[in-house]
Amino acid sequence: MDIAYLELFNYLRDVIYDPKNAALDITKLPDEMQDFGSSLKYFAEDVFEANAIALALSAGVLDYELPSHGNEIAAPLKSLQSSLRHLTWQAQRVAQGDYEQRVMFIREFSNAFNSMIEQLADKERRLEKQSIDVLKKSLALDQGNLLLTSIIHHIPQQIFVIDGETLDILLMNDIASYELKQDKNYLKKIVEAFLEGGLSEDKDEIEIRENYNGECYMIARKFLIDWNDSPAEIYIVNDLAATRRRNDNELSPENRDYLTNLYNREYGMLMLDRWQHEEKSFVVIMVNLEGIRFVNEVYGEKEGDRYMINVSGYLQSISEDAVVCRLGGDEFMVLVSDINFGQAQEKILEISEKLQNDEYQMDKGYQYNLSFGIAEVSERNMLSTSEILRIADERMYESKKQNAEKLK
Repeated sequence: MDIAYLELFNYLRDVIYDPKNAALDITKLPDEMQDFGSSLKYFAEDVFEANAIALALSAGVLDYELPSHGNEIAAPLKSLQSSLRHLTWQAQRVAQGDYEQRVMFIREFSNAFNSMIEQLADKERRLEKQSIDVLKKSLALDQGNLLLTSIIHHIPQQIFVIDGETLDILLMNDIASYELKQDKNYLKKIVEAFLEGGLSEDKDEIEIRENYNGECYMIARKFLIDWNDSPAEIYIVNDLAATRRRNDNELSPENRDYLTNLYNREYGMLMLDRWQHEEKSFVVIMVNLEGIRFVNEVYGEKEGDRYMINVSGYLQSISEDAVVCRLGGDEFMVLVSDINFGQAQEKILEISEKLQNDEYQMDKGYQYNLSFGIAEVSERNMLSTSEILRIADERMYESKKQNAEKLK
């Protein structure tokens, strides 16, 4: 018996100080200690996985493969990785000019980051005002058109300069040219909107609305100037929906998961963020496939892929308008608008029951099953994206524990 204890002691010592050489031969243990030895090895594997992802995070590697969902030791690290990945995504959005982002992660960091965003937004507003002032003054000069050309191609607004009598285009920047290529009547709509609006001398701004998801189509400003001793008009357009339309029309393979053809993580997070800003009422459903690790190891990865593809089809049946995306591995996220917590739970339970009775896996040595967590988001939501995901994730883990209890 002393030999057995020594064997276990040496193994634990190597797990801590020499993990690469840590090995435990279960057959050397007495029969009554072999189950304990097996459990100890399983525990050590979870420790190794947790240590590996901790090392990756400390090195700034955020795409490190997540440990198995059965590894409760690594659960906080997984949550940390998720928060850091979302923080990175938010930083990318800010870099693209989305100053509506707000961070709720590490108080001191959040305060500094959010303050930086507010400063950037204020700076952009001041730059826009300065650009308009420069345009109004410089375009009245003989060399104004040269100065305008050097400026307008570096600001995000569309700029058109047209002849006040013939309405011919005298000058436009690249982003304005792009929109005109997409719709040859684009500028005509803007000019007609100003004519219909009956603008007075003290009113040089107008909102133009179209039926595009109920959004304001554009805010346009108009200035009258002299251009080479002839009357001309400047239109500065901040198109609030054109960018979104371009994004919606760019659902290329880079926005899709290669295996399931569902939306990928990046697109799912973009839609989650957009729905919050639009003050929609919706639910977030986090879904995890039970036993996928077992299926991959025993029946092969192709069978595991089949499992995920089949489940993807069921998840898409929740609603025609649902945004279903694969976050990575065997985790999925579903966004469904205009339903409450109870309705969402009822729908996902129906899908879970259908999965368990799926004909394909009836003669297999395993059964399809889901763990899920639901977070409800109201129109008056005050939670951050990270908090919403954390709530849904925690409820999913609780569902996973309940499923594990049923199997005992």
